[in-house]
Amino acid sequence: GTDATGGGGSQWTDAGSYVYPNENSSIRVYEDNGSYGFYYSGGGNRGGYFNNTDASADNYGVYGKCANTGGWGYGGYFKGGFFGVYGYNSISGGSYSRYGVKGYASGGGSTKYGVYGYGYGGYGVYYSGGLAGSGSKSAIVRTKEGPKAVYCQESPEVWFEDFGSGIVEGGKAVVKLKEDFLEIVTINEEQPMKVFITPKASFGDWWVEDGKEGFILFAPNASDGARFDYRVVAKRKGYEDRRLDLRPEAYTDIFLYPNLGDVPQEYRLEWIRGIPPEERKEEWFQYLTSEQLEELNP
Repeated sequence: GTDATGGGGSQWTDAGSYVYPNENSSIRVYEDNGSYGFYYSGGGNRGGYFNNTDASADNYGVYGKCANTGGWGYGGYFKGGFFGVYGYNSISGGSYSRYGVKGYASGGGSTKYGVYGYGYGGYGVYYSGGLAGSGSKSAIVRTKEGPKAVYCQESPEVWFEDFGSGIVEGGKAVVKLKEDFLEIVTINEEQPMKVFITPKASFGDWWVEDGKEGFILFAPNASDGARFDYRVVAKRKGYEDRRLDLRPEAYTDIFLYPNLGDVPQEYRLEWIRGIPPEERKEEWFQYLTSEQLEELNP
C-alpha cells in the first residue's frame, strides 16, 4: 500500500477502497463501500469500545443512524452467541429511573414498536421481575376476519385461578384441588379461597364449605350424578397483601400523563427526558423550574 497522504509520516495506509492504521490492518475505514463504513475484525474482550466522558447532558456513547427511507434500514445491528444486545445500567445517585434498554418509536405510517422481540420456539419477550404498562395487555389470535386482540382481565389484587368439574353423589361432592395449583397459592383463614359453582342440573338448596386444600359442595336435594363446574380463586403465594400499589415512577409515562402540567413537579424533567431531543416541544419547558432547565440544558 501507499501512504494515505503521500508523505512518509502518516499513521494510515491507503489500500485503495479503504484506509487502515499502520499498527493494525484489521481496522478499516471505507470511503464508499456497499457493506461497511467502518470495519474491524480481531480478538480481545471488546470488538469496539466507546466512552463519552461528558456527563452533563443526555449524550451518547454510541450513536447509530441509517439514513434510509421509511420502513427500511437498521440504526444498529448486533449478533452474538449469548446476547445480541446487552443493556446494563448500574449508575448510582440521583432520583431518576434507570433503564438497561429503552425503546422509542414515533412518526407516521403503520404500527410502531418501541421494542419488538422474536423468539422462535421460545419467548419473544421474557421478563424477570415485574411487568407494568399503561396500555392494555393482549394476545393476538388468528380469525377468519384477520388477526384480533384478546384482552387480559385485570384485578386490584394478585389472584390465581383454576377451573374444574365435579359430580354430586349422596348429596355432596368433595373436591380436592390439584397439587400444582396449591403449590403456588396461599389458602388459610386470613386468605381463604373463593369458590364459584355453576350447577349443570337442578340442585335445590346447596352451599359450599371451603378448606385449605379443596372444598365440599353440599346439595342434599340433588340427584346422584348431577354435574357442576367450578372456578376457584386464591392469592398468589408471596403476593397476599398487594393491592393497587402506588407507582409514582409512572408519572413519566407520556401516554398515562399526556399533559405535562398534570405531572408533579419532581417528575417533569424525567418526563421530558423520555422523549428524544429532536422531538421535544418548546412549550414543555415552561413547566420546568430554573434548576430543571439548567440540568436539561447545562
